[in-house]
Amino acid sequence: MRLTPPTTGTFTLSVLLILAGIATHYGYISALAEYEFWLLAGGALLLVIGVVFRKL
Repeated sequence: MRLTPPTTGTFTLSVLLILAGIATHYGYISALAEYEFWLLAGGALLLVIGVVFRKL
């Protein structure tokens, strides 16, 4: 299996999701408190998918 770097858009979106999950954990974004885990998991999964699949 050949790993490739994710595109800039995929990387940026995954980092934003992960940062939103961290900010939710520390109480900066209280409206998304119930989705903290899913924000972190979705960001990490998007980053892994971007590395495994080419042109994503």
